[in-house]
Amino acid sequence: MSSIKELNFLRCLSPLHAGSGSAIGIVDLPVQRETHTGFPKIESSSLKGALRNLAYKQKSGSEQDYLKIFGNEASDNELVQAGCLTISEARILAFPVKSMNKIFAYVTCPMVLNRLLQEQKAFYKKASPFKFDHVNLSGADCFVSNAGILVQGKVVLEEYVISAKEDHKVKEIAQQLDDLLDLSGFLSERFILLSDDVFKQFVEHSTDITTRIRIDADTGVVADGALFYEENVPAETIFYSFFTYEDSKDAASGILELSLTSEAVQKRANEYFGEVFQVGGNATIGRGLVQRFPIKGGQLNV
Repeated sequence: MSSIKELNFLRCLSPLHAGSGSAIGIVDLPVQRETHTGFPKIESSSLKGALRNLAYKQKSGSEQDYLKIFGNEASDNELVQAGCLTISEARILAFPVKSMNKIFAYVTCPMVLNRLLQEQKAFYKKASPFKFDHVNLSGADCFVSNAGILVQGKVVLEEYVISAKEDHKVKEIAQQLDDLLDLSGFLSERFILLSDDVFKQFVEHSTDITTRIRIDADTGVVADGALFYEENVPAETIFYSFFTYEDSKDAASGILELSLTSEAVQKRANEYFGEVFQVGGNATIGRGLVQRFPIKGGQLNV
């Protein structure tokens, strides 16, 4: 059985609420976060569910290829079919923060980049599609990709003023991301490598907190108990996820006979997904629009 691994970058085009349920505190509806880091994430079940819904709407002709890729529907009692597509949780790569220069900056940290580096080494036999070396902040509090974002040798991010300097390695990473995300220099003008601890402060405390209400149709005012606070990951946040495409599996029962190679699964799935899709709640008010960038190259290390 062969497998194909595909690195995907996900850029939020609008605020995104992949919720973790209710919580005790000022934020009634928080976003999903990693337990050990506190970094925002998108659970694999949320991401795959959104893609499955998109594929369901896009499918045409026989449903056999759709069911082979995603597995049987929960309501199907006559078919037991495991899917051929595996999706990892989407982990954060870069987070937008208000900046005195360049309006806002994409910030990241050594832990985030080095974790992605290690994941790529584990997944790929050949050269990784996103190429860079181990990064650190030796010799500076902060590195930037472009000196134009500096103010007298410092970066000013919200209330933080941090000493910084331009770094060629960070510049190379930013330029490569720029190319992979087709941003035409927009990201490489404003890419910043912060310390792990400062990055953690931003991703924990600089998300969008929205006040939501429901109007009583009869009275025209806020309904009792209908005021709540909802957390969103801001637009321009960049996540990454690994998709695995496998040869089709045999059905334990039912009549699915279609056989698909991992290459055919990848091709058909990418036809279903397109470039932009919606993830999480509040779809009817434009939340959760995500642009997907599949990065080609590499084979699963099996």
